[in-house]
Amino acid sequence: MAYTLALQTPESPVKEEWLWTTDLMSSYAGQEDRIPLNRYPKRTFSGSYIFDRAQDVRRHMAFMFSRFGTLFQVPLYQYQVKLKAPVDAGDTSVPVNATRSDFRAGRGAFIVEGDKFESVTVDSVAVDAVTLTAPLVNAYSSRAIICPLTVAYTTTGSGFARTSGDDGGSASYRYMEREPWAPFLSPLNEAEVTMFDGKAVLELNAVGNQFDAAVDTGIIIADYIGLPDLFSPWDQSQWAFPLRWQANRVLDLDAWLWWYAFADHVQGSSVPFLLPTHRADLEVVNPVAGGGNAVTVAGDEYSQHYWGLDTFKRIVIDSDAGRHYALVTGISSVSGDDRLTFSPALPAGAGWNVNQRIEYLLKVRIADDKITCDHYGLHTEVSMSLRTVT
Repeated sequence: MAYTLALQTPESPVKEEWLWTTDLMSSYAGQEDRIPLNRYPKRTFSGSYIFDRAQDVRRHMAFMFSRFGTLFQVPLYQYQVKLKAPVDAGDTSVPVNATRSDFRAGRGAFIVEGDKFESVTVDSVAVDAVTLTAPLVNAYSSRAIICPLTVAYTTTGSGFARTSGDDGGSASYRYMEREPWAPFLSPLNEAEVTMFDGKAVLELNAVGNQFDAAVDTGIIIADYIGLPDLFSPWDQSQWAFPLRWQANRVLDLDAWLWWYAFADHVQGSSVPFLLPTHRADLEVVNPVAGGGNAVTVAGDEYSQHYWGLDTFKRIVIDSDAGRHYALVTGISSVSGDDRLTFSPALPAGAGWNVNQRIEYLLKVRIADDKITCDHYGLHTEVSMSLRTVT
């Protein structure tokens, strides 16, 4: 039998990249015009295989030799779910928690238990079951898993490393999906993205112990024999920085489904969104009382460096009672300090003026049209390269 799918279970993590294509045009002054060229992202999957059986080594080497120059099928093991009950040969319904996976009507799926497996086509998807277009050939116990199946290709030069014995080996892979899935968002995904001032808010706090950023000023330097000639045509500088978040797919499935909804909204670099800094960017001198719409912060740093820029005109007022998003609408000086007037007003009620902190709610976009998901056994790490925009 000719091998047509990448059967081997990959090692953790499986790297999944969502790639959009945005036509990004920048004016001489640094203003951007972004035109999305594809609605749904292309996906790539990469990682490694470890082999400890001679038959697995032989199968994968034969598969690489005969199929890597063509299209082939790839089980998306990172979206595997266990069967909730045994199924018999001839059954057309497989009981699973379909929300934890990404099955689509008309697309393939892969069911496997030990050395027994088969490829099937999905007819319809419900929350608790996947219905198939044809009966199952084999019977499976509740220990079996089922996962989506996609069609992919790979570039030339894929490598394979063997140990001195017959049984051991390893291989790396990078599979490119042939066509985007449309729609990108599963019909079972009901996650919603928080909106403020017409833009999505990435409310989650990034993980890590060091956060690096670089400033891009657009400066042009002509330095020959005499004094250097310096000029920056941009209206404002831009911060560029990578961030990483963690989503627990097992204990907090909604947190993972949210990332799909967010990615489907921003579409790579094409749609700017709002990012709280989760830092005390402005020192509060006089806290805002509940129901108030003005806060006094120390010094004149905001008025001198950020006031008037759309990137920094939104703030987060964090307190014991919660987090409040606001738009700075006016500024005045009070004894050398900045007094920020904002809208909407702070909610009335206890706790809103306790432990008050002012954060910037930055206007940003994805810098390189890509979201990367590193899938581990129980969680996924989501990473993006971001930059502020005007």
